[in-house]
Amino acid sequence: MASKTTAEWKTIFDPLGVPSSGVKFPIELLDDEQALANAFLHDLDHPALGIVRVLSTPVAMDGGGFEPSPATPAFGSEVRTILAEVGFNESDVAALLASGVTAEEQHIAR
Repeated sequence: MASKTTAEWKTIFDPLGVPSSGVKFPIELLDDEQALANAFLHDLDHPALGIVRVLSTPVAMDGGGFEPSPATPAFGSEVRTILAEVGFNESDVAALLASGVTAEEQHIAR
């Protein structure tokens, strides 16, 4: 088998009706034409990384079915809202941030 490439073996086996396929590394599957055609992958707009290709839902349904979720909020991006909801006023939140008890989102350039 090592004497030929996968593509060379496919051209030999396909006309003979011999089932065969190449083996891919997981990272190679992110650009696989069959996985893309079957909608097994989704391009996610990540707030810090830009477009990231991820696995889609494993189930397809008529009428919309499952829709891919957006990226989760960046760590610390909701700290002010959460602390306000549990009773901290703006000056308390500012003091917590200044002292390093908690932190806000770190913006990463794309």
